[in-house]
Amino acid sequence: MSFPARLILVRHGETVWNSEQRWQGHQDSPLTARGVAQAAALAQRVVQLEPKLVYSSDLGRTLATARPIALACDVPLVEERELRERNVGIFEGLTTAEIEQRHPEVWARSRTEGYDYVLPEGESVRQRFERSVQALTRIALGHPGESVVVVAHTGTLDSIFRAATGVPLEARRSFSCAQGSLQVLEYLAEQWQLITWGDVAYRREP
Repeated sequence: MSFPARLILVRHGETVWNSEQRWQGHQDSPLTARGVAQAAALAQRVVQLEPKLVYSSDLGRTLATARPIALACDVPLVEERELRERNVGIFEGLTTAEIEQRHPEVWARSRTEGYDYVLPEGESVRQRFERSVQALTRIALGHPGESVVVVAHTGTLDSIFRAATGVPLEARRSFSCAQGSLQVLEYLAEQWQLITWGDVAYRREP
């Protein structure tokens, strides 16, 4: 009898660039005080789920969220480059207003040419989708009957939600990807099943 792999997906805590509404992509900014508190509270929540391992994108903001979880659970932490956020190229580090001012033609093309448009020095939404789902599927296949944590990004969560529910890339996002949120999915017989989405009940924020 086969047992599903259970993936506990976590979006990293709030960063400085999140608070400034800057596009991060493959660049980084540190967690804010709120982000650090979110990571600590997540660690106390996740330890109750008894994961066997913690996987994380290799970017600083995800590792800063993942390390307290791995420490609290007393399990190894594995870095996975393929779990990174979408590479948004020349948009990285800029606010949307700055992008529209500095790169008006690229911004317009990114809005009109769909999910296969590759940003200069970056990648397309579809490339990020395929990379993320392949990485998560590989992780799930390696842990039948076990629970593991995956600390990643909005793009990773968006990708797996669509893969699990059949929502096409062309559809506008109608589901939350809150900072520090917790999601649970199971994978068995080449099928994803969504168990929990957008859990932030662990928070003690005012």
